[in-house]
Amino acid sequence: MESDKIPNAKFKGLVVNIKDVDIKKDGDYAVDVKGDLNVHGVIKNIAVKANLQVKAGKIMATSKFNVTAGDFKISIPSVVQEKIAKEIEVTVEMNYELVTK
Repeated sequence: MESDKIPNAKFKGLVVNIKDVDIKKDGDYAVDVKGDLNVHGVIKNIAVKANLQVKAGKIMATSKFNVTAGDFKISIPSVVQEKIAKEIEVTVEMNYELVTK
């Protein structure tokens, strides 16, 4: 997806079933995430599965999902079209830290 030219994508969304997560209790929680993924200025609404791991007041979120270059209007030159995957695996890892007052 031309990651050398545009290395970042942006995602803005919500954990749909956050009420099922007890952020005060260590554990792994399977969650559903919905939102807008922006790649190369093309925005697509997506829904994916993710995992939240709560440990010692810190939250790590991970997810893996596939997108296609065509969904984001990324053209693949015909010269290399057969050598490049049609689907691209996206791996997301985020770390949060709870702040209490």
